[in-house]
Amino acid sequence: MGELAIKIHGPDLRVLQNLADQMQDIIQKVPGAVDVGDEDVLQLPELQYVMDRNAMDRYGIQVSQAEDVLSSALSGKWAAQMVDKQGRYVDILVKPKLPAVLTQAVLNAIPIQAPGGAQIPLGEVTKAKVVEGVSHVYREEGDRRIAAKCSVRGRGVVEFEPSTSPR
Repeated sequence: MGELAIKIHGPDLRVLQNLADQMQDIIQKVPGAVDVGDEDVLQLPELQYVMDRNAMDRYGIQVSQAEDVLSSALSGKWAAQMVDKQGRYVDILVKPKLPAVLTQAVLNAIPIQAPGGAQIPLGEVTKAKVVEGVSHVYREEGDRRIAAKCSVRGRGVVEFEPSTSPR
């Protein structure tokens, strides 16, 4: 028994994922291949906000305001720096009080202050959509890479490898 990984290098993660999926299909047909799989790098749902410039213009809100509100809600905003007991500098971040679980509805309800003082919900000046995001980028010697993997049983890895080569 042995382990085998076939690494594929390239710049485009979607192409790499497609090639790894194809390689997985090929490996599954080879006698002795068990526990066949690949590294899924594109299966993480990601919430993306697109600024609705027409709605922003109606309220007099700048794109940077909406970006700041989202950034502060998700990552916090730098407010100050302090020195801890060991003499290390520590950043102090300020975040709005939000529920522990951030949903699209919670984010859409975060207010943005318009020039006249009105509080406009983020969802009225942005469009949110769920897209397939990148869960992990594997790198080797500076290149992006993905691997199709399997265990080999009932035959040696040296015998197994030539049977996966294209004919």
